[in-house]
Amino acid sequence: MILKAYKYRIYPTKKQQALFARFFGCARFVWNFFLTMRTQEYRQHYATVDEATCKKELTKLKAEPGYEWLRECDSTSLQAVTEFLQKAFERFWAGEAGYPKYKARRDHHDSYTAKCNYGKTGNGSIRLDSRFILLPKVGLVRTKVSRPAEGRIKTATVSQTPSGKYYVSVVCEVPEMECSFSENRTICLDLGVKDYCVTNEKVHYPNPKPLEAALKQLKREQRSLSRKTKGSHRYERQRVKTARLHERIVNIRTDYQQKLSTAIIREASVIGTESLQVKELLMQDDTYLSRRISDCAWGEFLRQLRYKAQWYGRKLIQADPHFPSSQLCSVCGHQNPAVKDLSVRTWTCPVCGTVHDRDENAALNIEHEIIRILAIRQAPESA
Repeated sequence: MILKAYKYRIYPTKKQQALFARFFGCARFVWNFFLTMRTQEYRQHYATVDEATCKKELTKLKAEPGYEWLRECDSTSLQAVTEFLQKAFERFWAGEAGYPKYKARRDHHDSYTAKCNYGKTGNGSIRLDSRFILLPKVGLVRTKVSRPAEGRIKTATVSQTPSGKYYVSVVCEVPEMECSFSENRTICLDLGVKDYCVTNEKVHYPNPKPLEAALKQLKREQRSLSRKTKGSHRYERQRVKTARLHERIVNIRTDYQQKLSTAIIREASVIGTESLQVKELLMQDDTYLSRRISDCAWGEFLRQLRYKAQWYGRKLIQADPHFPSSQLCSVCGHQNPAVKDLSVRTWTCPVCGTVHDRDENAALNIEHEIIRILAIRQAPESA
């Protein structure tokens, strides 16, 4: 069984919006409260407060005078906050993320997660049909169901974007998916800026460049926002207008990545990519190049490939970050350091005389490296 999320746009009433605002505030308060408790406990006694202790303290906190308003919120959503905080600390201890940060209202992005409880009748506390979703302590909320959710509902996360829109993400438990594909087909990708990616079959996927396309308008809107007084009605209207433009840029990029990653996963059993150190690439002095690299969001694209490969039983293999895919000749293997210059789009191998397209040659070199890695992995199995 695997977990799959379905995200829908919801249209709450004014009363439901007020409920959501209270639930967002409760979740934010509980996160900050226990983050402070765990931080102080470590600083004073060099000890950590585990998740179970936080849940016990949460029960006591709701019974204390002055904190009765926490009982208005769905209890499972507050328990989920302690679980998320525990995962944040585990990622910090593993070196995968920084120290957990406090949540603030000024971020204009709020959310809370409710768990689905199933009673004796088998009906869950969260139910979804073609037009509405039933949420605990909220009731039926009008929903735009683009496609039905499959499987057993586990959780529902209600979120509000900076532009003021509401969404719900429903996580369901579904069986492993099956998808037809060519058994012997391997697709290797060279990610780039000019073309979003180029395959070893010399297929070029264009880069939509959503930020670059909207940059002129975005500068104009943000300049207008900076001239207004914070807290005024005009400032709020302009903030929402700017947030909608940012949201549109993100939606264009995400839609393209989802469709492209799904198409690639459906077409091959083995997908090979390069391991990009994006943070190091963004630390260059070239601001224009750094902005274009950020616009590509390669990390998100690789993340989508990773979880979709797990869904459909594919193999996703990444070459070593220091593998010189662009510098090697895919025919004779000669390494040409002159190709480090990104302005070199085509080059001729000084040894064998082959004329190479930079990106196509890199994709072929990644294919050779992936085949070598596969051979090493399969050698112990056949021995």
